[in-house]
Amino acid sequence: MINFGGLNIFPEEIENVLKNCPGVEHAAVLGLPDSHWGEVVVAFIQMKRRVHADKKRLKHECLRCLTPYKVPRLWFFPEKMPYTAGGKIDKQLLGRRHKEAANWKKQ
Repeated sequence: MINFGGLNIFPEEIENVLKNCPGVEHAAVLGLPDSHWGEVVVAFIQMKRRVHADKKRLKHECLRCLTPYKVPRLWFFPEKMPYTAGGKIDKQLLGRRHKEAANWKKQ
């Protein structure tokens, strides 16, 4: 669960919206630390081959299906997602890899 300014956000809800968008192969959502909000919602999207990532379209779809505070604040488009030994997306590794980039983008 992500705590955004005292509001609880379930990543699975956002991931389900993103996975239903055309061209999205995999989606992972997690919270990264933020000094003001506690955590901010961050989306990691792997697009299908030969499909261009369109952040504006994905954000619009999230706004259509979710309340505005649940829409990701930061977006990353890795070519490949890291996986755990169990075959699930390694969200901890994604968070560690992008924590510094997220801090830089917010400045």
